[in-house]
Amino acid sequence: MSQVQSKDKRIYSIDFLRVIASIFIVLYHYQIFGGYYFYGGLNFAGGKFDFSTMVEFFFLSAGFFEVSAAKCREMKFRKFFITKAARLIPQVALSVIAYELFAFINNRLRIEPPLTVSLPGSIITALCLHGIGIFDNTWINGATWFVSVLLLCHIIYFGIVRICKKIRLNCLIPFALMIILGLSLKFIKPDLPFLTVYTGRGYCMFFFGCIMAYLIKKYGTSDTASSSAYDFKLDVVIEAVLWPVIIGILIAHFTIRDFPMKGLLLYFIVYPGLFMLFGFGSLRNRFRSELWGKLGNITYDVYVWHGPMIVLNGIIAHLTPEILIPIYVTESVFVLFMFLFGALMYRLIDVPLNKLIKKE
Repeated sequence: MSQVQSKDKRIYSIDFLRVIASIFIVLYHYQIFGGYYFYGGLNFAGGKFDFSTMVEFFFLSAGFFEVSAAKCREMKFRKFFITKAARLIPQVALSVIAYELFAFINNRLRIEPPLTVSLPGSIITALCLHGIGIFDNTWINGATWFVSVLLLCHIIYFGIVRICKKIRLNCLIPFALMIILGLSLKFIKPDLPFLTVYTGRGYCMFFFGCIMAYLIKKYGTSDTASSSAYDFKLDVVIEAVLWPVIIGILIAHFTIRDFPMKGLLLYFIVYPGLFMLFGFGSLRNRFRSELWGKLGNITYDVYVWHGPMIVLNGIIAHLTPEILIPIYVTESVFVLFMFLFGALMYRLIDVPLNKLIKKE
C-alpha cells in the first residue's frame, strides 16, 4: 500500500507495481463474489495462479520502506504506534460501517450468498484486531486482515530494533527468525494469539523486506552516514539473470497447476525479484511520472474499500434490469470506479489525517 516517502526519494516504479497488485487483488475478490469461472481463460480466483498472494508483495514493500525510513530509532513507542494506527485504522473503521450497511441491505433483499452482520465482528474489525488469533473469525470486510497483521508487524519491528540496539545484536538475526516463524505458521496453520496463517504471511514477507533493505543499506550503498537504500542500483548482470528466472517461474505457474514449491518461489524469488528490478534496475527510470506516485498513494484506500463496494455492486445488479454485458467490461469499469473512489477517500480522509499527524 502507500508508503510515506519524501518526494525526492519516491520510487515511482514501486508505485507502479503497487497499482498492478491492487488491480489483481480487486479482480480476485470481484470474481469470488461474482461466482463465475472462465474455462480456458484467465481466472483471478480459482485459476492456476493464486492472485491473492499479491498481498505478500505489500508486506514486502512495507517492511522494506520501514527499514529505509529508519524513523523508529528516534521515536518513542507511543508516537510510533499512534502514527501507524492513525494512518491505517480510520479507513478500516469507516469501511466496516459501509460494509455492514450494504450487508444488511443484501440480506433484506435475499441476495445470495447471505452476508455476516455482526456488531462484535464490526467492533473487532474496526479496531484491527481480526486475523491475529485474539478473537474468533467473525470478521467484517475480511480482506482487511492485512491491515491488522501489518500493524502487528510494525509493532514487532519496533520492539526488535529497540532491543537489538540495547543489547548490540544484529537485527538480521531476529528478522530471519521471524521469517522462519512465518513459514512455520503458513504450513502448520495454528489458530493461537499472534500465531495464525495470516500472521505467518505477514511475518514472512514484512521481515524479508526488512532484510532486503538492511542489506542494501549496509552493503549496497556508499559507506557514509547518509547512505540510503533509495540510492542503490542493481547490477546489470544480476538483472540479466533475474529476468529469465522470474519469467520462467511465472510461466510455470500459469501452465502447471501443481507446480512444486510454487508459493515459496513467489514469496522469495518472484516478488522480491520484481521489487528489485523495478525499484533499482534499469526500469526505474521508465516510471518517473508523478502519476504513479499519486495512484500509489490511493492503493491502500482501494484495498480497504473494495470489499463493501463489491457488495454494493451486487445490490445494484440485483435491483436493475438484467443487461448482458461481457464480464471483462464490468470488471474494467469496477476497477476504474475503485480508483476514482479511492482517490476521493484519500482526499477526504488520508490527506487531513497526514497533516494532523505531521503537526503532532
